[in-house]
Amino acid sequence: MNDLSDQTTAPADISDRDLVLSFESLGDNCELGVVQRLVGAEPLGLFLFAGAPLRHLLRAMAARFEGMADPDYVRLQPENGEHMIRLTRYDFIYHTDVKIGEADPQALHRQHCRTARFLADKLIGDLENPEKIFVFRQNEPLSANDLVDLRAALSRFGPSTLLWVTEACPGHPPG
Repeated sequence: MNDLSDQTTAPADISDRDLVLSFESLGDNCELGVVQRLVGAEPLGLFLFAGAPLRHLLRAMAARFEGMADPDYVRLQPENGEHMIRLTRYDFIYHTDVKIGEADPQALHRQHCRTARFLADKLIGDLENPEKIFVFRQNEPLSANDLVDLRAALSRFGPSTLLWVTEACPGHPPG
């Protein structure tokens, strides 16, 4: 039997911040972004504080996020006193961290048209570069075929590592 302990543990000198920077969210909520922020990491990422149901993510990946940041598809949406951005072409939504009344809505819209394009281009670069571990978590139930579809979509960009995070349930405890 092989001892895998040396292969499955992080080096002792890697910080929590450095460790979480090796992950990139593809999920439908902000949980990974919250963890990254808690350890002092603020990476740039399209899904850092965003949500994307899998079927919309797959459609966007197939189109290489084409037209996502077109001003006609970028909408400001008030939610809980904050401006949210809804990218209507693929039905993504993300936090701006800008409270309503703190910024001119037209200027914020222009800024997030540029931001969305930059983040989509960065994500494409990360998808084409096998250094990141892509983390997928979705609140909706997933089938094995859903994960096969996601792996196929990722493979069209190049080799990658996918970490699927799911809630523990009877018969599948944490860990």
